Amino acid sequence: MIKGCYNIKKYTEEFILKVSWWIKLLIAPVVALVIVSNYLEIECSKLATSISTDLLQIKSKIIQFGIYLFALETMKYLTNIFITFFVSSSIKRAYFVFMKEYLSIKYEDFTKLSSGDIQYDIQRRSIAISDFLTVLTISFISNAIFFIVVCQKLIVSLSLEAALKSIILVTIFLIVVVYSQRMKSALRVKVNQGFIRNSRKVCDVLLNYERIVAYDNIDIECKKYEDVSKSQEYHAKLFWSSYEFIFFINRILFALLAAFIIYEFKKMNLTTNDLTIFEIIGIINALDPKINALSYSID
Repeated sequence: MIKGCYNIKKYTEEFILKVSWWIKLLIAPVVALVIVSNYLEIECSKLATSISTDLLQIKSKIIQFGIYLFALETMKYLTNIFITFFVSSSIKRAYFVFMKEYLSIKYEDFTKLSSGDIQYDIQRRSIAISDFLTVLTISFISNAIFFIVVCQKLIVSLSLEAALKSIILVTIFLIVVVYSQRMKSALRVKVNQGFIRNSRKVCDVLLNYERIVAYDNIDIECKKYEDVSKSQEYHAKLFWSSYEFIFFINRILFALLAAFIIYEFKKMNLTTNDLTIFEIIGIINALDPKINALSYSID
């Protein structure tokens, strides 16, 4: 946990805070754009839910829905363009930093490494930085802002007591999701380590092909490779089984959370206005894909 926090701090300082000045200048407007797009996403979900029931105003609602949807997709497009430039700039710096690390080590240590291992390590670490920043910007920050917007909507739509209960349950649910992500991340590391061992064993066999054939050690080397593969196979099965089980649990918990919010709303006896109940359902519908994104993102 401490090592993970240290790595996040290190990556933030090295690959986020040192991006181009014009990217830093755009961060605040992009965050504002994300906040507005989150409100529009909830409004679109609310309108989509209420269109089928309000036949008298269906034409005006469809036009309104189309305008909101166009504005929402435009904002998402602009946000994704910014994230693309941001991540690309950070990847370029990652390649530079990691290559400089290898060029800075002692000559004796450098000569012990093959050029293939160095290239593979630089590429693997740079791709890891790309994945980290993509998950941070798209999954974590944007969804965190969305959940803040949802909490504000719940406070407006429900009584203070019901809203507080719902917010507490949403928070507990998010803690469960984050903890499950940590479990998946730990299992993913085991799978990646097995993949690296497999790759190295394959390279070793191919580089020593003549010696293996000359000494008739094909069966022995294949047996060694099979033994190396067993560890990766075990952790891969464990990872994907746990992955689907955790997703299943998250879906059950989300269904219970949605049922609780609707129950608390119904208990208030404020169902005389259909749009109010549809606003609650719209919030839940908008929250659903965000939960799916969190559950399916692999660290």
